[in-house]
Amino acid sequence: NQRLYARVIFRKTGLLRFLGHLDVHRSFDRAIRRAKLPVEYSQGFSPHSLISFAMPLPVGVAGENELCAIDITGQWDPMAIYKALSRQLPAELGIVGVQVLARPKRSPFADLQLADYRAEICNTEPERLQEAIEVLLQQDELIIHRQTKSKELDLNLRPRIYGLQVRNSNVLMRLGLTP
Repeated sequence: NQRLYARVIFRKTGLLRFLGHLDVHRSFDRAIRRAKLPVEYSQGFSPHSLISFAMPLPVGVAGENELCAIDITGQWDPMAIYKALSRQLPAELGIVGVQVLARPKRSPFADLQLADYRAEICNTEPERLQEAIEVLLQQDELIIHRQTKSKELDLNLRPRIYGLQVRNSNVLMRLGLTP
C-alpha cells in the first residue's frame, strides 16, 4: 500500500509576505479542512494534518515558487486539489501547481539542493553591481563566521554559489542549500 503526497507549489506575495511561517502553516491547514481534502493525520492524543514546507520564508520576503507537501489518503487528481485549495486561499497566498507523488521514506524535500533567488537592488548602478559580482566569483573562498548556541564555526559559502547575474536592477542568484 503506497503512501502518496501532494507537492503543492505556492506563492506568498503582496501584503501576505508579512505572514510568519506558522501563520502560513495554519492558513494551509484551515484551507485543507475547508476544501475537505483527504489528508493523513498524525497519531496520538492531538492529531494534526501531515503538512510540511521546504524552507520557511523570512517575514517580509515574497516567494513565487514555494514548496509544501501534504500527505494524502489515496490517489487524487492534482487538478482537483489545485482547484479546491485555490478556492480556499487568497490570491496572495495562491497555488501555482500541484503534483501527486509517491511518498519517500525520508522528507519529500531531503534531496533539494538548489534554490533560485531574486534581490532587487536600489541606488546602485547595474555596471557597478556586475563588477562586484565578477570580483566575488573570482574568489576561491567566501568565509563567514557563524555562532550558534553550542559552537562557533567558519563556513565557506563560495562552493554554494552556482550563479549570480545582474538583470536590470535585480540580482538573480542560484544558491546551494546543502554544505
